[in-house]
Amino acid sequence: MVHIPYRTMTEWELDNRHAPDYVLWLLEYYIRNEGLVVKEMNEGGGDSEKETT
Repeated sequence: MVHIPYRTMTEWELDNRHAPDYVLWLLEYYIRNEGLVVKEMNEGGGDSEKETT
């Protein structure tokens, strides 16, 4: 979906390499702005975020 090579993602997950900060910021921006995270009210009245599948 975001065109990051599988091998790169695997290296990040295995903690062999670290994603550059700008990649993390771009992923967060993409997730928030493409509707992949929805806000909903929890019982306490505050905002919470829930990832959609």
